[in-house]
Amino acid sequence: MVDLNQPDKIKKAIKEEFDTILRLMNFKRMSQDIFRRYYVDGRMFYHIIIDRENPASGIKELRYVDPRKLRKVREVKK
Repeated sequence: MVDLNQPDKIKKAIKEEFDTILRLMNFKRMSQDIFRRYYVDGRMFYHIIIDRENPASGIKELRYVDPRKLRKVREVKK
């Protein structure tokens, strides 16, 4: 694995989660579109969906959010 000063268990967990993210993003099919969106907009926003009853099971779904539809919300505490 990589030259990282961590146990092999941690390295394996990181690699598995990275592979999960690539699978959820459908990266093998959508990589060109993902890159084009990043290159044009310069920003990538995803809504990460997890199971609230079992958060240890990890990320269930990633949904792309159009950055043009977002707006900044500022809350002022008095």
